[in-house]
Amino acid sequence: MHPHTWGLLAALATFGLCFLTARILCTLGASATQAFLGPAAPISKIRGNFFTYNGTLLMPTYHPAYLLRNPSQKRAVWEDMKKIMTHLETGEKTP
Repeated sequence: MHPHTWGLLAALATFGLCFLTARILCTLGASATQAFLGPAAPISKIRGNFFTYNGTLLMPTYHPAYLLRNPSQKRAVWEDMKKIMTHLETGEKTP
């Protein structure tokens, strides 16, 4: 992706968040994650961990198309979803 595209994506995402009061954002795939966290964040290294973006928790995970090509990663995404559900139910970040 062109370097200037990151700035545009981040601006659009920030603009959209002005109208939301999300407790947690879940980004699906590298492009969505990098729009929030920047291009230096490889999805394979950071997925499954909570980050903060403008005061909102963000959980990156794999894109559904990636899961179609790599079905063995479905369990990893399910674990990510369970972390999100646990946080929503208890307010705690799970390790």
